[in-house]
Amino acid sequence: MKQLFIWISVVVLLSAAVFSGAFVRFDHFWQEWEFLAAATAAVYNLFFAVVVYASRHEEGEGTLHDALADSVSITIHLLLRVSLPSFLFVGTTIVILCDRQEGGGPVSTHSVMLKLLLTLAAFITVWTGDLVTAHRLRGVDPEGPSPSAWISYFKRRAWLIDSPFVVAYTVLTSLYMLYRYDSANLAKGDAFALLLQAFVGGASALEMMIQSAIHGFSEIGE
Repeated sequence: MKQLFIWISVVVLLSAAVFSGAFVRFDHFWQEWEFLAAATAAVYNLFFAVVVYASRHEEGEGTLHDALADSVSITIHLLLRVSLPSFLFVGTTIVILCDRQEGGGPVSTHSVMLKLLLTLAAFITVWTGDLVTAHRLRGVDPEGPSPSAWISYFKRRAWLIDSPFVVAYTVLTSLYMLYRYDSANLAKGDAFALLLQAFVGGASALEMMIQSAIHGFSEIGE
C-alpha cells in the first residue's frame, strides 16, 4: 500500500497548497487543476519509481534492484523511469506557473503547445521506461531464468496503463496543433481561444491526474 499512500499524501498536500491561494494564485481556474495534476505527477512519479525500485519485492526475485543486477540496466531504468519523466513534469509546472497571471485573456498558444509537448514527452518516457526495463530484465542472465514476475509487472503497466495515455494525449496535442495553425480560428477572437484552452487544460489535468492515480491504485489488484 506504499504507492497508494504516497499518491494520496501528495494529492492532499498539493491540493491544500494550490486551492488555498496562500502560495500561488492563478487567473484561470483550469490552471489550478493543471498545476495540481502536473506537480502531483512529478512528485508522485519520483517517489513511486524509487519505492518500486528499492522496496517492492516479487516472490523469488527480490527487489527490482536485485532483478536488474547490472549497473547499465539500473542506470537506464533510473534515467527513463525516474529522472526524465519527473523532470518533464516539472517543466510542465514551470510553464503553467509562468502563465498564471495573464489577466482575463487567453494564454499564449506557444505556452500551451510547450506545456502539451512536455507532458506528452513525459508520458512517452514513462511508457518507454517500462518497456525498456522489461526488455533489459529478459537479458539479465542469459544462462538462467528471467525474472518473469518483474517482466510481467512492467509489461502490464506499459500496455494497460502507459500506452492508452500516450495515445490519448497525442490526440489532444494534435487537436490543439490543428487549431493553432488554422488561421480561420484567429477571427473567432479571445472568447473562443479561452474556451478551447479551458477544454485543453481540463483534459490535460484529468489525464495527468488519472495516470498517476492508476499507477497508485493498481497495487490493490496485485
